[in-house]
Amino acid sequence: DDPLFAYEAEGASWEEVGSDRLLHVRKGEDYASYRFGPQRLGFRSLEAQKVPHRVVRTYSSLGALVRSGHSYFVSEGLLVRKGYRPKGDEPAIPYAILCLYRPVPKVDGILRAIRNKPVN
Repeated sequence: DDPLFAYEAEGASWEEVGSDRLLHVRKGEDYASYRFGPQRLGFRSLEAQKVPHRVVRTYSSLGALVRSGHSYFVSEGLLVRKGYRPKGDEPAIPYAILCLYRPVPKVDGILRAIRNKPVN
């Protein structure tokens, strides 16, 4: 769920199977991270822009993250699937959804099925 891992994985192959957008909800300098998803992209953008921030909490529950008083990054697709209305305070960060795999006989069939029904 973090595209940067595909570039760091040794001996693995990857294929783009869809795309999503990372939303930035700003509620101040204190940030919460969500245990799942590509927040690393968002935090790297803050660091590149030299935006003051600090991660003070990590959530496993999407509902708790959304209700928290902290700023956060979250996948727009995840919010929609869980019934939330996506709303970010900054322009969304587009990112690719990748299938990371090691070549084995059954992977080709799985990739063919994913290609026929891309994730968006």
